[in-house]
Amino acid sequence: MRLEEIKEIAINHPDQLEINWDKLDSDPKYKQDFEDIVSKSLLMLPTIESIYLKLTHGENITFEGEATSLDPEDVERYKDIVEDELFSGYQMLDMYSRYLAVENVIKA
Repeated sequence: MRLEEIKEIAINHPDQLEINWDKLDSDPKYKQDFEDIVSKSLLMLPTIESIYLKLTHGENITFEGEATSLDPEDVERYKDIVEDELFSGYQMLDMYSRYLAVENVIKA
């Protein structure tokens, strides 16, 4: 599956990540923790995408330009695991984008 397909499925999935607006509005510490945790988590998304692309193309994840030493079954198993992480990451990215959009409107 392509990254764009995983992203589209994640964003359009019926079980979206919900934002607890009441808690964000009433607890500044919670809001700061929320922003810190989500933004730091999203920093890992490009790395996860890179790992997925390398697995998909049969490349070694650790050593640039080398073929993978994994057997095909392991490649598929790890691809499934990384797809799940990408799915979660893309849902978090979508949720955070919605959050930032509302915050920008409130601040304007």
